[in-house]
Amino acid sequence: MRRNKFSICTRLRGKKEEKEEEPIKAKKNREALQKLMEEHEEVHSEMRWRRVCDLFEDHPLWKSVHPSERRDVFEDVTFTLAKREREQERQQRERNCHALAKIFRKMSSITYRTTWAEALKLLQDNRKYQDDDELQAMDKEDMLITFEEHIRGLEKKEEDEKLKDKDRERRVHRKNRDAFQIFLDELHTSGKLNSTSLWKDLYPVISVEERYRDLLGQPGSTPLDLFKFYVEDLKNRLHEEKKIIKEILKETNFEVEIETPYKDFEEHILEDTRSCSLDKGNIKLTFQSLIEKAEAREKERLKAEERKMRRRESNFKHMLKTAVPPVEYDAAWEEIREQFENDPAFDSITEEQERVRIFKEFRKTIKPPPEPVEVKEEEVKKVSSSSDKHRSSSSQAVHHKSHKRSKKHKRSRSPSSESEGEVKEKDRDREREREKEKEREKEKEREKEKLERSHKKKRRRSRSRSPSHSDESDHEIKKKKHKKKSKKRHHHSPSSGSESDHRKSSSKRKQTEDHYQQAVTEAKKRKVEESSPESGEARSP
Repeated sequence: MRRNKFSICTRLRGKKEEKEEEPIKAKKNREALQKLMEEHEEVHSEMRWRRVCDLFEDHPLWKSVHPSERRDVFEDVTFTLAKREREQERQQRERNCHALAKIFRKMSSITYRTTWAEALKLLQDNRKYQDDDELQAMDKEDMLITFEEHIRGLEKKEEDEKLKDKDRERRVHRKNRDAFQIFLDELHTSGKLNSTSLWKDLYPVISVEERYRDLLGQPGSTPLDLFKFYVEDLKNRLHEEKKIIKEILKETNFEVEIETPYKDFEEHILEDTRSCSLDKGNIKLTFQSLIEKAEAREKERLKAEERKMRRRESNFKHMLKTAVPPVEYDAAWEEIREQFENDPAFDSITEEQERVRIFKEFRKTIKPPPEPVEVKEEEVKKVSSSSDKHRSSSSQAVHHKSHKRSKKHKRSRSPSSESEGEVKEKDRDREREREKEKEREKEKEREKEKLERSHKKKRRRSRSRSPSHSDESDHEIKKKKHKKKSKKRHHHSPSSGSESDHRKSSSKRKQTEDHYQQAVTEAKKRKVEESSPESGEARSP
């Protein structure tokens, strides 16, 4: 009994162990089959299921795997093989591209301007390309991509080289400009160049310099431009340097006059230590401005002396004019001189020649006395007969003749014979008359404006309707419209002369006002002429 029980237990245990070992064996078989299929030469990722079955049907591993699991193993194998093949293709492509790029780099005949057709011809002649079968079997698209990348690299290198060349040229150009600027500084320190220098004057000196020749032909600022900029900078310093020069002159009490030579002025300025930074051209310009100021002062002084001399001459003429007894037209200066020796106007003019000259001018203004005229009897009779006829007209012409006489007397008198006080009085009277005329014109304009406003108001009133009209009947409104139309017709018709009469009356008013103003101005002029003392003196001879 015991033996039977033991044998049964061992059998059960063996079955359990077999059942537990079965999945492990199946897993091992699957892995072994997968490894076999992956390592097999004929198996690839695009192989079909039937072809795999025919290939491995007699193999023990194939038989050891359950038929339902064989399909899964096959799919896993195709996936891993496809992945591996893609990786191999990528590596092969990278290797080919790297090898082709290396060949392109070693080929010096290929530049950034080389085309793809020219590069293909050059590749076919290359030995490395001919010996490598993988490169020959390389895809054309990959070859073109590698060629484009190589050309881009060459273009970038070319651009970098161009930029470097430009930077080198700029540095050279800048160094040339700086050298020419130093040359201009040397000319300035030596005294050849200043703020008043011209290019044509310094060109013989500048054209010999190598620094000038190096600057020719390069872009940017020319030597002439740099020269102009340098001179402008010196001129801009004029305002500040002028202050320094004026301070030096003020401290040393040096005054610039018209006859002051430039050498003395320059030596006086250069003695000071502050003159080291001054430009000689600016020193010259300040000297010219000071000379101009001195000339202006001299002109003002001469004008003041001329004014004083005119006053003395007018006083001297007034002295001769108001002399008692009066000076005759044929009098000599030696005869009259003693009469005026004590007068201050006589003493104000120191030179005898000037006194004689002024006396001669005054004597020309004196009119000789009228000569006696013999009248015949026949002429007396004619005058008596004509006087009866023209007695009425003579009374009207008296006023006109007197006005002409006053004008003639004004013309006969020279401006030198009038005193300053009389001239000022006349000027004041004229200004007063002008002011009065302006006031009258303003009054006229105000009256015109008032008339225009009144006319406008009347028109507005005639146009506007009162509120009482709204209560009128339609018949009355029609009558009024009819009346208005008839008035308009009469107004537009040539027979109606209301507007013409109004215009005529306004024109007559204007004419009368103008005549009245003319008469008033003439009367004022007569009063001024009669009141002036010169009119009597002019009429006396």
